Amino acid sequence: MAVPYDSDVSSPKYLLVLEDSTSRLMALQGAAHRLSLEMMSWSDVHTMRKEAPAFFGKTQVISLDYDLSGSPYREIGEPGTGEDLVKFLLTLPPFCPVVIHTSLDSRGKMLAASLKASGWKSEWIGLKGQKDLNLWETAVKGWTAQAQ
Repeated sequence: MAVPYDSDVSSPKYLLVLEDSTSRLMALQGAAHRLSLEMMSWSDVHTMRKEAPAFFGKTQVISLDYDLSGSPYREIGEPGTGEDLVKFLLTLPPFCPVVIHTSLDSRGKMLAASLKASGWKSEWIGLKGQKDLNLWETAVKGWTAQAQ
């Protein structure tokens, strides 16, 4: 189930996140707060595919990891991967930028290239440390400013 952060009932703008790491979620939550975005997160592709479309109309950015091996969903089944979510997004017309934040370089570059080839704005930023989080936040800030 989606986990909401930093609710703003006046006119929420969403950051949708696919991530299984608690420490990364906390870092992304802090960035979302600084960017005045309400963050919704999922740790498995299956639930995100069901729930996220309800937020697409106000989604500013989607950020996703590739490897979900730490997902609690693993207790009941396979959580899927970021590639599974990209395949889902590719069935839709582009509606917001997508950041691939996996630390797996080749996978991140591949997923970003697939999205770009279909008209999506996409960038790979491997979140391996604070410097990368700063790059991620700068990219998201730029994209949300363009959407205004």
